[in-house]
Amino acid sequence: MQLRRHGLQLLVLLMTLTATVPLSSADITCPPINSGTVLSSTVTPPPRTFNPSPTLSSLTPPSLPNNAACMGKSSLPDLVTDKNAVLLGFKDRSEASSVTIGEPFKLYQVDLLDLRRFNPTTDNVKDLLKLNTSLLIYPLLTKRPGDGLMTRSALVVSELKDKTWRPTNWGLAQLAQAMAKYRGREGYASGIIVWIPSLNLHFLGNKPDDNEDIKEDLMLIPLANRLAYGIEEGKEILAKTVFTFYAREANTLNENEPG
Repeated sequence: MQLRRHGLQLLVLLMTLTATVPLSSADITCPPINSGTVLSSTVTPPPRTFNPSPTLSSLTPPSLPNNAACMGKSSLPDLVTDKNAVLLGFKDRSEASSVTIGEPFKLYQVDLLDLRRFNPTTDNVKDLLKLNTSLLIYPLLTKRPGDGLMTRSALVVSELKDKTWRPTNWGLAQLAQAMAKYRGREGYASGIIVWIPSLNLHFLGNKPDDNEDIKEDLMLIPLANRLAYGIEEGKEILAKTVFTFYAREANTLNENEPG
């Protein structure tokens, strides 16, 4: 099995559209355009990514990450074309103008070197997980006849070196829909994503109370099938079991192989 190198990035995942799935009713409210307030220019997205509308300067979302998410939402009409709509998760260009932003997912990363050193007898699962505090994934939802409000795509916002938050990627439709689907299960509403970049694996983690730390009995829901690894989408598995097995896999990964 050819394993992906540690340098594989989340933002180059396949952005194909699959069957739509529901998400929690909670969403991020963006203030109306021309609300009389001015958005700081420090969160204006890079001009090479898209050409923002002049009206975006009137947005003032409630927090810096949400600010960036609202900027990303408002840019969709400029980004989505008839040619790339399906790739970005929408049926056509017009659907992008009716997007609702859902509550974001938090990303916990498992680094290759840490995974290789993991010993289930002596090590704690929670010590293996590193919260990525500079990245959030917002689901993007729209309504269609017959299926209501559903997740279609995702928007990634990132905190840059200058401490400003900006929208950095649109799409990730297949992953976003799986994230939303299993977030509806009891105990998984917190929206914890556990990502193993070196193996290109993503899981939804359970955490019943946002005020509690991640526990040793953390359960994971795989967000895609990896049958060669014994991973089945939607089938809960103990995090310690996942890390124990993939610690062995990680130690077979040749970092000198082409990606």
